[in-house]
Amino acid sequence: PNVVPYLLARSTHRIYLDGVLVGTVTDEDAVAVPAQSRVERRHALVLAGPAAERALAAAATTGRAAYRVDSVILIRLYGDETDKSTLASAGTVTVTGQ
Repeated sequence: PNVVPYLLARSTHRIYLDGVLVGTVTDEDAVAVPAQSRVERRHALVLAGPAAERALAAAATTGRAAYRVDSVILIRLYGDETDKSTLASAGTVTVTGQ
């Protein structure tokens, strides 16, 4: 968990399944993240086109996929001063269709 509180001014997340960019999630709304805590948000995934649809269908067929999330977050430091940070996470996820 984070040691200090953060105020995120903006965040963008690129989602990959099995190495294929599936889409992007962007959060334009500021959000406070308290120290030793987390915040959950829900936003729509903007699909990256036909290749993304094929990757999602393939993952749903096999029931799992390797994922990677590349994030760029804009942290509000003081007043209008911000700092950009990049984060990455990867692993395996179970995929089911609706």
